[in-house]
Amino acid sequence: NIIPYENLNNINIAVECFNKHIENNSKIGIIIDCDCDGLCSSAIIYKYICDIVPFADIQYFIHKGKQHGLSYDIEIPDDIQLLIIPDAGSNDSEQCKALKEKGIDIIILDHHICDKKNPYAIVVNNQLSDNYSNKDFCGAGITYKFCKALDEENWTEYADKYLDLVALGNIADCMDIRSYETKYYINEGLKNIN
Repeated sequence: NIIPYENLNNINIAVECFNKHIENNSKIGIIIDCDCDGLCSSAIIYKYICDIVPFADIQYFIHKGKQHGLSYDIEIPDDIQLLIIPDAGSNDSEQCKALKEKGIDIIILDHHICDKKNPYAIVVNNQLSDNYSNKDFCGAGITYKFCKALDEENWTEYADKYLDLVALGNIADCMDIRSYETKYYINEGLKNIN
C-alpha cells in the first residue's frame, strides 16, 4: 500500500538542494503553519534536521493568526539561505519570487491543491504529482516522505521516529482513510507514539 516517494515530482531535486545547504551549514528557516497538520509537519522537519545536524542554525516563523504559508505577517530575514515550508506554500509564487531574488532557496512540502505553477520554489506536492495516486495524504505525510528520501540518500534511519506525527497530521486534517496508504501510516503511527 506504500507509494514510493520517487513518485512525488521534484523530490530528488529537493533532496539535492537540502543536502547542499546542510553541507554548507546554511541558516535554515521553517514556516510553521497554524493548524495541527502544520505543527506536525514542522516538528517532523525540525526534529529531522536536529537528528542529522544537532547544532544546525534553524530559525522558525509562526503566524500571528490563522494565516498559511508565506502570508504577509511573516518577514523572512535576508540571512536565511534555505526556507522550508511544510503543509503550505504551493500557491505562494509571488512571495517565493521575492525571496528567490534575494538568493533564498525554497522547498515546499505540501498537499494542497495548487492553482498555478510556482517556478521560484522546489514544490513537492502529491496533488501536483500524476504518479502519486494518494491525494488523501496530509502535509505531515509529504514531509515524512521527504525525510524518507533523505534517509535513503544519506544512509540514515531517522524518518520513522516521526510516524506518530504523520498519524496525528492525517487524523487532524481529516484525510480520507479509504486511501490504503493513509490508513497504513495512521495505523503505524498510532503503534509508535513518542
